[in-house]
Amino acid sequence: MAMDNKKVVILVLLDLSAAFDTVNHSILLAWLQKRFGVKGEALDWFRTYLMNRTQTVSLPGGAKSGAQNLTFGVPQGSVLGGVLFCVYTSPIGDILHAQDMSYHLYADDLSLYLALEPNYDHCQIYAIIYPIFRYLAIFSLISILHIGRRLFSR
Repeated sequence: MAMDNKKVVILVLLDLSAAFDTVNHSILLAWLQKRFGVKGEALDWFRTYLMNRTQTVSLPGGAKSGAQNLTFGVPQGSVLGGVLFCVYTSPIGDILHAQDMSYHLYADDLSLYLALEPNYDHCQIYAIIYPIFRYLAIFSLISILHIGRRLFSR
């Protein structure tokens, strides 16, 4: 539709797969309660599921590390891990709706569709996507927050 209106469409693709390991349990539990209304025993069940988790590393030959407490992350490869990651990233939708931006968010893949006038200024792109990158950086879903002019060269 944007192209039919003679607009330039820019697609920004973000893969947040490493972000599964950065989910803050306290924030996730707060969002389950405040954003999704999870309370009582159900919230306690999620708390038990997330808290007091440990991880060990086993090597061929029997070598094994000591148990390390996990205070961040959701289990990957499980249905619940993906659902919890979606809960954790749900505020992204609020930010994108406020920017009136088209997007597709599926688990750890985020596609942003920017429709701009053909004579757009590079600063427009920065102003549009900065809030989302800022959110991702604040909640440790990305580790780099650098957007330079060279990234947007024509």
